[in-house]
Amino acid sequence: MSEVTFACPRCARRIRVLASFVGGQGKCPGCRDLLVVPADGAEVPPPPPVDDAPGDADDDAIAVAAHRPCPLCGEPIRAQAKKCRHCGEFLDEALRRRMRHATGEVRLAPRGARFAAYVVDAWLLNLPTIALLVLLVNVKGGGEPLVALALLWYCALALIQWHRITVSGQTIGKRWLGIRIVRLDGSLPGFVQGVILRNWIYFIVGNPVLTWIALLFRFIDGVMIFGDDRRCLRDWLASTRVVVAEEAAPDA
Repeated sequence: MSEVTFACPRCARRIRVLASFVGGQGKCPGCRDLLVVPADGAEVPPPPPVDDAPGDADDDAIAVAAHRPCPLCGEPIRAQAKKCRHCGEFLDEALRRRMRHATGEVRLAPRGARFAAYVVDAWLLNLPTIALLVLLVNVKGGGEPLVALALLWYCALALIQWHRITVSGQTIGKRWLGIRIVRLDGSLPGFVQGVILRNWIYFIVGNPVLTWIALLFRFIDGVMIFGDDRRCLRDWLASTRVVVAEEAAPDA
């Protein structure tokens, strides 16, 4: 059967169809524009006008609403896209934070802020206890309520701190200083990594009762924070790090 070859007037793509389709309508396989198949060598006539159907305007609005420009490169992307297919930038904030943690491009907490948070937490935990014990020494008899009050404060504050680490990665001191404990992927540490591995083991091994072992452990823990990744020994034990608070990637 004979064929007809012509060029699309919009995208100039060469199209070849059977001669039996001459005079018929079809869409260009390249630009999808509607056209009329001409006789061989003839100029492509424009397609017949088509009245807009009642739903066409709504369909166009839906098509526009389904896309948006990338805020960085301006290219059109799907409205729900979390990554631009043109420039490769992550658009979802939580995903962007996770990727920064995965590649190590994250703002680590300043060493001074970490030390200040440690001092705040230590004073909150120990100062009221010391004050109560001083009162106990100066009270003659009937000091049992003071001892009970000191123990109650110590236990209650410890429980509050452990809960805060589990749900937010922040002790009271870290909250005040704007820093946070996170896992290496940026998620919150949870109870096992944030409390058991990072605090309880440190307390047990670093207990002064163990003399030189405790001193060595605490010395190594303090020195390691001066590394490039600012991860102390307890961070290595728990696979955590301390970052600026807004760098945390909330769990989904």
